Amino acid sequence: MISIGERISIINIFPKSTKLNKKVCSDEVIGLITIKNGSSIFVKRSDYSSVFLKPKDFTEYYKSDNMNFDFICIILESPHKDEYNIINDLKSYDGESMVYRLANGITGRNIEEYINKVITNETDIEDGIYGLLIMNAIQYQCSQGINTKFYRDRFWIYYWLHCGKKYFIERLRKYSPKYILNCVTLG
Repeated sequence: MISIGERISIINIFPKSTKLNKKVCSDEVIGLITIKNGSSIFVKRSDYSSVFLKPKDFTEYYKSDNMNFDFICIILESPHKDEYNIINDLKSYDGESMVYRLANGITGRNIEEYINKVITNETDIEDGIYGLLIMNAIQYQCSQGINTKFYRDRFWIYYWLHCGKKYFIERLRKYSPKYILNCVTLG
């Protein structure tokens, strides 16, 4: 397991005046997706606006349904500035206060709008009910919330090479998704 100290360190590729955003944007299960005869129906959790569901809490959260679910995992590159704009009192299932959320802006709206079409076009996905897990390959905001030309790519590559890849693989192994949708556009 990688310690917090190993997960991020600052080197001289950034000006000394740069205050890096070192806030981790955690992975989240946003709802269930049902696949039947090549079609899919995504249902966002009814408590999504107030409850952040970490993958570790997924089984406990759905235990009353008495079913076991695999994950379909959507991989994004790193948090955008919208992920840090939480306007309500968001708590995780275990009561932790959450101040960041994956796909909190246009990315989240696009996932909701297009996930059924994308999944329906993937004929190799077995019928079943899956938790829809969203995760960033890099959990830190690589752009630092400013023009992406300045830091995004350098920070992403630095982090990936210095432990981000290892930590990403650890998280994937821990969650063990049955299917992975790579939605990384750069990086």
